[in-house]
Amino acid sequence: SGADFQPSPPGSMYPLIYYVKIVYPLALISQTGSIWTTCLITIERYLAVCHPLMSLTLSTRSRAIWALSILSAAAFLFNLPRFAEVDTTGDGIRPTDLRRNKIYYHVYYICLNLSLNYILPLSLLSALNIKIYASVRHANAHRNELTRARQSELHLASMLVLIVAIFIGECHMITIQFTNSLFTSSL
Repeated sequence: SGADFQPSPPGSMYPLIYYVKIVYPLALISQTGSIWTTCLITIERYLAVCHPLMSLTLSTRSRAIWALSILSAAAFLFNLPRFAEVDTTGDGIRPTDLRRNKIYYHVYYICLNLSLNYILPLSLLSALNIKIYASVRHANAHRNELTRARQSELHLASMLVLIVAIFIGECHMITIQFTNSLFTSSL
């Protein structure tokens, strides 16, 4: 209840501790999930535009639920070590031995994080969106031969290309800068 709430004393480290130990790892889980959800949507749009017959059998509601469930579990498991990277001592926050471990840093941050959250998804998004764009351009040249449903699919694909471009340009680049500035001092 509201009567049990005790505000932190002025100058308390509690909000920062809460952020670093709980909110930041949860935000990274959400970031990984949103990156790969964008990839799943792009794959679905690629199939719908470039391989419409294959899309009819592969793009089902049950497969989408399974894919999102697996993606969510993988995002959680991949970012689970983030909860063990910092420790609170009295009125301060310090990196744990895990976070200071050079092997962990190079394998997890440099190899895995860079590959799974940046290189692989950005490559996939770029390649598939280039193919979608080329297919949309080709279809627009033959627009009078298209059905209304196919025209709608192409319009959705065009919108997705724009959304992915914004996603890459804004969200991803800001995250890279924030993450680098947040943890550079802890090495």
